[in-house]
Amino acid sequence: MKKVLISNGHFKFILGATAVAAGKSYILDAYITAGYPKKSLVLMIKFLQLNKFKSIARLLDRRENLPDKYVHPIWISEVIMQIAMLLNKFQLNKRACKYIEYIAMRVYINFSKSIINKSKASIYHFRSGYGGDSIAEARKRGMMVVCDHSIVHPYLYNYLLENMGEINDFSNNNHVRLDKFWNLILSDINNSDYVIVNSDFVKETFIKVGFEPSKIFVLYHGIDDKFLDAINKRTALTFAKNTKTYLFAGDLNERKGGHQLLRAFTELKCQDWTLTLVGNIDRSFYDEYPKFFRDLRVRVLGLVPRMELITVMSSSNFFVFPSLAEGSARVIFMALACGCYVITTKNSGSVVVDNIHGKVIEAGNVMELNLAIHDSMQLSQSYLNSVQENNYKYIKNNYSIENYRLSLLKIYAKISNINVL
Repeated sequence: MKKVLISNGHFKFILGATAVAAGKSYILDAYITAGYPKKSLVLMIKFLQLNKFKSIARLLDRRENLPDKYVHPIWISEVIMQIAMLLNKFQLNKRACKYIEYIAMRVYINFSKSIINKSKASIYHFRSGYGGDSIAEARKRGMMVVCDHSIVHPYLYNYLLENMGEINDFSNNNHVRLDKFWNLILSDINNSDYVIVNSDFVKETFIKVGFEPSKIFVLYHGIDDKFLDAINKRTALTFAKNTKTYLFAGDLNERKGGHQLLRAFTELKCQDWTLTLVGNIDRSFYDEYPKFFRDLRVRVLGLVPRMELITVMSSSNFFVFPSLAEGSARVIFMALACGCYVITTKNSGSVVVDNIHGKVIEAGNVMELNLAIHDSMQLSQSYLNSVQENNYKYIKNNYSIENYRLSLLKIYAKISNINVL
């Protein structure tokens, strides 16, 4: 039987779920990743009660529903990446941090080659940025090479930020200069047989720069069973009685439309609203919008565990996510599953349909965002209740891990005649 070798890279990424999907269909050959808690390590951590530390708890969360025999962790790469993250946390030399991150990725690639060399898989499915020399190694073994990419094309990343999310005027790739990180990703994309992207918007950015459309597959990630199960266990999805409760979750920065979000709420004529911010906030925003962050209607929660996010989302009527450049924001899938009316942009790469699941506005347009928020305040509670139920069912029925698994298998079958459906 033809099998698949999957390489996840650092941290928790969708390719962990991909490996589980392949394992469930009996086509997984091996799963390569960075730091990963195998059963023996989990037992030791719990015995020493180290799981009370957030960083250790996040490591344990990387564990997938896979037999350990399939998993090949590359710990040396993990250690190097953690050094970079630590330096970045203390806001030391950013250039040095980026270089150390790059070294961690190169070390990962080097070690993955020895695992590939022993594999008998027919497909090598890896995360962009983690291919490099391992692509040639996979080809020596006769494998089909599939790159998994989860954000806009490298040529358009900075362009979208500089042009308020506008894509139509982009016409020339020749002047674009990329750093080591983006060059590594671009090389992986160009050297692969196929690319799997996580939204139609990302595919649009690829086509915009001249990439061959027939080499692109779109596969939305959706929501994992653990998150959906936690929602199902609630007796009912209930909105707050005040219909003007808004939420943003994610890193509040320039790319996520942070400037547009804060300006839109600052300029609202209606005073009867609350906005909750979940996630890291760019420090410069506190200096630029000091009055906004002193507003008693604004609540800053910082990072919260995913399971707690369900409670926050379920108590908010509206989820606002005005991103300029994404792959496909998973936090929007979560908000929809929790019954939120979503206000977002096409650039978020979401599955939100305008005027059905919420409102889709033009990226970078503060006036349009302000109007969408204002109009949402006029919606009746009965209408919001119907949107709540419909959005939950929409995600549960169409964007579960099982939906993802079946769609993934169709892609594998198409490119390598793997028939497990």
